Amino acid sequence: WLPGYKEELNNIKKKRLQPIVDKEELKLAQKTAVPIRMNLEPKRDGRKKGRLIVQGFKELLQWLRGQTDSPVANLSTIRSLLFMGCEEDTILSAIDIVTAFIQSDDYGPNEKARYVSFKAHKDAKREYYRLTGPLYGQRDAPMRWYKTIQEWLESEGFKQGKNDPCIFIKAG
Repeated sequence: WLPGYKEELNNIKKKRLQPIVDKEELKLAQKTAVPIRMNLEPKRDGRKKGRLIVQGFKELLQWLRGQTDSPVANLSTIRSLLFMGCEEDTILSAIDIVTAFIQSDDYGPNEKARYVSFKAHKDAKREYYRLTGPLYGQRDAPMRWYKTIQEWLESEGFKQGKNDPCIFIKAG
């Protein structure tokens, strides 16, 4: 399990966790930090992967802003797209982005600071960090990811569906 554990921890530390150096900020972090934990998952291909997860049920309400659930494609839309894809020149694609949430936009400068704590094992010292963007387990991470990918798709010339907001179409 160690390679998957280390890879995930290093990625998240590099992309989402900012060490706290200021003593006053550390005091605040110690009072308000939400715990994060490593979830170990065996994959079908034999790999053993770690995923660092915020314990969302302990998240502070002040972290939330607006809607937290991202849209999901309607089954009727999927069926229609599959039917339309029967034409020779039509390309349908779907993707799974493995590290989606850590590719979401970072928190803005006007958003309240979010602190998390991590304890590598039961005898380890608890570490405190400022969270710079969404992580798995957070309530609003799916919506923040959706807004990030929506903005990018539209900048690439895709048009958002009117009846189904998570379907994007690029003509031509």
